[in-house]
Amino acid sequence: MKATKNVLFILIDCLRADMCFGEDRFVKTPTIDSLKEKGTSFTQAIAVAARTEATVASMLT
Repeated sequence: MKATKNVLFILIDCLRADMCFGEDRFVKTPTIDSLKEKGTSFTQAIAVAARTEATVASMLT
């Protein structure tokens, strides 16, 4: 029997990429840093719309 894999989407509106994952020396994000190290991180993405609601809906359908 294959082990199932968990999927976790972290969707944050208005978060700059340079303010997490250890990129900023003043802001500490150890939990998100740990999740990135253990999982998959997408560093480039294209949104389907300017509004967050439409983009989230497109990701989850």
